[in-house]
Amino acid sequence: TTTEVTYNDTAVNLSKKEYSLVLLLLLHPTKVFTREDLLHTVWGISPINTSNRIDACVKNIRKKTDKNSILTVAGQGYKV
Repeated sequence: TTTEVTYNDTAVNLSKKEYSLVLLLLLHPTKVFTREDLLHTVWGISPINTSNRIDACVKNIRKKTDKNSILTVAGQGYKV
């Protein structure tokens, strides 16, 4: 299942998890979310050995939008 969103006047299809992650970040634009925060909030799972889920999801979103749509805060996490 995908959700269509508009990014820079272009239609983009996001998976359910991608959409949930983007929505969470957009609703809290000044907050930096750790991988643990995102795994717990978006996936509803414990962060044990699963941080690659976040990396893969962020990578896919960046491919569909642009490399600066989600920012990496070194040593902390992600934000918009």
